[in-house]
Amino acid sequence: MLADSDTRGLLAGIAKRDAPLSWFASDWPIENHFYRPVSTLTLELNHRVESINNDSGFGLINALLCILSIGALFWLVRELTDNPLFTAMATAFFALWNIDWAGLSAISAVLQYSIWLIPFVLLLPNRDYRKVLAALLVCAFAIREITGISSLSGLTLGWIPGRTATTMTVFALCALAPYARFERFAAVKVKPLASTDLPSTKSSKHVQTASKLHFLLPILSCIFLALALGSYEQAVMVPGLLVGVGIWFLLSGRKVRWAWHAAFWALLVGYLALRHSVLPQGVSQYQNQQFRSGPGVWMEIGNWVLPCYENVRTFVVCLSPDVMTELVNNIAFLIWTILAGLAALLWGVSSNVAAYVAMAKRLPMAFGGWAMSFLAFLPMAWLHRFDHYYYFPMALRSVFVVGLLAIAYQMIVTACSPRSLQAPPRLDPAPGSLPRP
Repeated sequence: MLADSDTRGLLAGIAKRDAPLSWFASDWPIENHFYRPVSTLTLELNHRVESINNDSGFGLINALLCILSIGALFWLVRELTDNPLFTAMATAFFALWNIDWAGLSAISAVLQYSIWLIPFVLLLPNRDYRKVLAALLVCAFAIREITGISSLSGLTLGWIPGRTATTMTVFALCALAPYARFERFAAVKVKPLASTDLPSTKSSKHVQTASKLHFLLPILSCIFLALALGSYEQAVMVPGLLVGVGIWFLLSGRKVRWAWHAAFWALLVGYLALRHSVLPQGVSQYQNQQFRSGPGVWMEIGNWVLPCYENVRTFVVCLSPDVMTELVNNIAFLIWTILAGLAALLWGVSSNVAAYVAMAKRLPMAFGGWAMSFLAFLPMAWLHRFDHYYYFPMALRSVFVVGLLAIAYQMIVTACSPRSLQAPPRLDPAPGSLPRP
C-alpha cells in the first residue's frame, strides 16, 4: 500500500512540511492544485502516530473511514424514510459494496433466472397479463442493480489517496442527515379531513415532536458541509443534494423551510473564494491529464442514467461495417447475432422504461435515491474514470436500489393476485331511497 507513487508523494510532502495546520492555507502535499486540508489531516495522523505509521496502520484508517461512511448512511436513510427495515437494507447493500462481496453477483444470477417463474402466474384464473409483464420487467431491472455499478474496495480500502473520497463521504452524509431530521419534524401540510380518517385519539402511530435544540441541526449541517468541502472537490454537489432532501420532504407532504439553504450555498461560495485565493491559478498537469470531453463523458452519463444504454451501444457495434464484414461469410451466425442483439436491446429498454414509470408513481423513495446519487456523481463524468469517484454516489444509490426492490415486490404481489371484480351497476335511484324533488 505504501509503495504507490501517489502515496509516496503525499507522505514525502507531509514529512517535508511538518506543519499540519498549514494545509488549510495551501495546496495539498502533491501540489497538483487541490484544496484538501481535512483529508490530508488523516494522513498526518498516520504520519505522527508511530503505531499506525505502517502499511496495516494506513489500512486501519482506511477501514475506519469506510465504517464511518456506512454509519453515516444509516443515519441519513433513517431520517429520510423513518423506516428501520428500509434503512437496514440500504446500509447492508452499501456495506457489501464496500467489500465487493462476490455473493451479490451469485444472488443476482439466481434471481435473474428465478423471475422467469412469474409468467406462470398466468396459468391461474383471472390474472392480468399486463401486470405480470410489468412485474417481470421491473424485477429484471431491480435485480440487475443489486450488484452496484462499480467496484469500491480497490481504491478505498486498498488505496491510501482514495481516502479523500471516503473522508468526504463521511462528512457529506453527516451534513445531509441532520438537515433531513430537521425537515422530518417540520409541520405536515394541513389536508381536508375525510370520512375515513381515524380520530386523533384512535391513531396508533406515535407523533414525534422536535426537541428544544432542534434549531441546531441546520448549524450542524453547515459544520459538516464545511468539513466535506475541505476533504474532496466532489463535495461541491452537497448544497444541491440538500435541496434534494428538501424536495424529498416536500413530496412527502411537509412544509420545507428553504431559508436555511441560503447558508448552505453561502458556504459553497466562501469555499470557492478561499480555494481561488489559496491555490495556484490555472490547471495543473495532473488535472489536464484527468479532464476529458467528447463521447466518453456522454457514455458515462448514459450508463448511469439508462443502464440499457449499454445494450444500445452493443447492438450498434454489432451493426458496424467491420463486424458485418466478418460475419457475412456465415449467414446463420450473422442472423443469430442480429436477433440476439435486438432481443437484448428490446429487453433492456423495456425494463428501464417500466422501472422508471413504476418509480414515478411511487415518489420519492426510489426516484429520490436515483436522482440524488446521479447528482452526486455528475461532475465526475468529465474526469477519466476512477472507482473512488463512485463511493459517495453509490452510498446514495443504495436508497434507490432498496426502493426499487420494494416496488418490484409490490408488483409481484399485485401480479399474483386475482383481478378485482367490477361491482354491479347501481340503480338510480337505488331501491328504497327517498323520492327526489
